[in-house]
Amino acid sequence: MPWRETRDPYAILVSEVMLQQTTVAAVRGYYDRFLAQFPTIADLANAKEDEVLSAWAGLGYYRRARNLQAAACAVMQRHAGVFPADFEEILMLPGVGRYTAGAVASSAFGQSRPIVEANSARVLARLFAVKESLKGGAGLKALWQYSAELLPDRNARDHNYALMELGSLVCTPKNPACTECPVLTYCEAHRLDLVAQIPRVEPKPEKIARAFAGAIVRHAENVLIRRIPAGEWHAGLYEFPKVEIEPWASESKGQDDLKNHISQVAGPVSKLERLSDIRFTVTVHSVTLRVFDMKVSRRRSPAPGYFWLPVSEIEKLPLGSPQKKVLNLLKSPPEWFEVEP
Repeated sequence: MPWRETRDPYAILVSEVMLQQTTVAAVRGYYDRFLAQFPTIADLANAKEDEVLSAWAGLGYYRRARNLQAAACAVMQRHAGVFPADFEEILMLPGVGRYTAGAVASSAFGQSRPIVEANSARVLARLFAVKESLKGGAGLKALWQYSAELLPDRNARDHNYALMELGSLVCTPKNPACTECPVLTYCEAHRLDLVAQIPRVEPKPEKIARAFAGAIVRHAENVLIRRIPAGEWHAGLYEFPKVEIEPWASESKGQDDLKNHISQVAGPVSKLERLSDIRFTVTVHSVTLRVFDMKVSRRRSPAPGYFWLPVSEIEKLPLGSPQKKVLNLLKSPPEWFEVEP
């Protein structure tokens, strides 16, 4: 992993923020493209929010992108563009917690700072037979204590990465390769035959069903698009217009609600036809987006927050993964999909 080789605190910060709640496999391409577009912390601080969100689009948890840019701005304003080496100063940057600050301090500046993330947490929990939940409280407190106790005075960076790699490659969540583990003789969970029970698996919350009816609304060469306001999922990104419906609502009910909404924000609807369903998850929500093709007969100036744009311009906007699928329906429609001449 290239970010494991760098000593640049900015690059390390980008990688660690991206890795919050996201796998290494998902982050790889984003990390390279993000640094290619914003190679320095000044570039990120001076970028437009739309540019940052576009570079992040598809990675999810967009608050991370905003916090990352806010951290870049803080470095420029508070530290004259020089990334702070002091742990407490790093910890004060927006969106930076104890783990991220420790990763930057140990990896970029060679400081002896512990870190606890998913892989190293699993290793520590098994080594010391931590039976409590690792989500917080006594269990998490114990992990940080053990991580600090094991930390060497020198080469903390290598030590921290070794724990993470051990958890990723050997001490895996299921079927760990205990016979290949270099610290097997020290593992309390193995000695007590508790490897399968540690870490304690928390029950996943039941998914909450939500449904939306969304539309590709067209008039001549333009398509209606909306910027998502604060307080809604994926705020700051763009989406094709939609309305929320009851998950059990009939198709006709969804069509009527959507048609009424489009008539209010863009103009009277002259055509409506079902395209496809797109399913995705957002935190604990299981979401169904019913997508329709629509045309308006008389285009008028759209309501605030809505815009008429050609497809070529919509492609440049920051869109979340579900909205990119809607865009693909527009660009590569079914055979019966009517395209404007």
